[in-house]
Amino acid sequence: MLPIKNKRLLISHKKIKKGVAIKTKNMKLVINAGYGGFSISRECAEFMVKLGDKQAEAELNDWNKRQSVLNYYKKNKKFPDDCDEDLKSSLEIDAKYECEAKFYGYGYEEGFDNGYERTNENLIKAVEELGKKANGDCATLKVVEIPDDVDYYIDEYDGFESVNEKHRSWG
Repeated sequence: MLPIKNKRLLISHKKIKKGVAIKTKNMKLVINAGYGGFSISRECAEFMVKLGDKQAEAELNDWNKRQSVLNYYKKNKKFPDDCDEDLKSSLEIDAKYECEAKFYGYGYEEGFDNGYERTNENLIKAVEELGKKANGDCATLKVVEIPDDVDYYIDEYDGFESVNEKHRSWG
């Protein structure tokens, strides 16, 4: 515990208890710190899978499925007979220009309610260890720390995100 000598020491990650500043535990989360929007790279998803992340595994499995359909198309100049129409239409441009299937990196996969949880420990570890290699298309991922007891939300403008404390407001 630190004695309080200067009120400037009292920043948001400290609480006051009987004249003593007590450092509280911080929480880490991942945001997009640039214009473009949040997404992870395929390398980041692969790293997360090695850590046991099921959501990243589901997204990679989906990408592998789409990539195998494209590989079949490149070899046979047609889609597989058992390929559903939605998948065909989503891959037509990639097939026409002989591109790789796009890896989106949003985490919106069947069986998961939302994109990647920003406090996901596997995501945080991947961003910290991979650095820029964790960034998806047009993303600039960053790990930020906030006080553990803060009720927060992530605000976004043109893909650039910031973490804000929730406040009350009236109409």
